[in-house]
Amino acid sequence: MTRKLETVQGSDTAIAICGECADQMRQHQLTPEEIASIKPGVFVKVSHNQEGFFVKVEKVEGDRVTGIVWNDLLKEHPFKFGDFLEVTLDEIYQVYTGE
Repeated sequence: MTRKLETVQGSDTAIAICGECADQMRQHQLTPEEIASIKPGVFVKVSHNQEGFFVKVEKVEGDRVTGIVWNDLLKEHPFKFGDFLEVTLDEIYQVYTGE
């Protein structure tokens, strides 16, 4: 199951973006070059519950990125290392291509 990193009223599988994450995203908008570099195999950093973590990209469709949570998480989340997660480009605040 792929979870989405967003708030959906009445859904038990959706999660809310934390305030810290929203602040980080407002502070750093991805450049066109960073957006163009997001493809399968690349790592993107997102945040939930005041914890930043990497997602290994598996698929990109428009502004939606699906990938695998690539960190052991320290705080409580409705997902864990190895789970699929769907995020939007504006929820990503860092891109790591390995270069």
